[in-house]
Amino acid sequence: MPSLLVIGGTSEIAKATALAFGQDGWSVELLGRNQDNLQKAAAELSVKMGHATILYHAFDVMDGNFSDFWKSQENKPDAVLCSVGLGFDPKHSQYDRSLTEKIYRTNFFSLVSILDVVASSFENRGSGLIVGISSLASEWSRAYNYTYSASKAALTAYLAGLRHKLADKGVRVITVNPGFVKTKMIESLEVPPYLISSPETVARDILMAVKKKKEVIYTPRMWRWIIFILKILPEWILKRLKI
Repeated sequence: MPSLLVIGGTSEIAKATALAFGQDGWSVELLGRNQDNLQKAAAELSVKMGHATILYHAFDVMDGNFSDFWKSQENKPDAVLCSVGLGFDPKHSQYDRSLTEKIYRTNFFSLVSILDVVASSFENRGSGLIVGISSLASEWSRAYNYTYSASKAALTAYLAGLRHKLADKGVRVITVNPGFVKTKMIESLEVPPYLISSPETVARDILMAVKKKKEVIYTPRMWRWIIFILKILPEWILKRLKI
């Protein structure tokens, strides 16, 4: 039975993905900052998966030493999904230096320190799968989210480089670019309902990407074409559209 470690395991997307993989025959473990939330998430998943045992580990990606945690795990997972992320705050992040730095640390710097450890271990083993959840914002930076976009753009570039580095080492790296997903992150935004997908949709697309050995996915798939169109539009048109 293949195994998956979900980092940031209490987010809506993380839980939905853990469930999708669990129902597909994977064993799943959760890692996150809050012990109580992890316990609750593990219990919910256990019931939905038919009372399977869901292990969980309390770990703060901002302050903990992931290398020590990884070494302490006797049975390393076959795959790691990184679902850690701090959403943008359109009202304050542009003017609050500490919040800006927190967004960069959470969405990029802390993840690099984690994924470097995982990548090195998988490379030495000669097998493994890394799934990093980035964002459409990494390719579509607008006035209301450019701090968040910059952090995700850095993560996307990092994952691309990691994928290139590990291409002949038996290790796969998948970059996931979700659109607007019905989570707490978009509660403050005015988004047309037809552009909002569910965490379950993202989870199914991630599982399908693993099975079909894809490297970069947009979820839902329509966003690949929307982003393509936005990229070829002149900047002066985008400014007028205010999108």
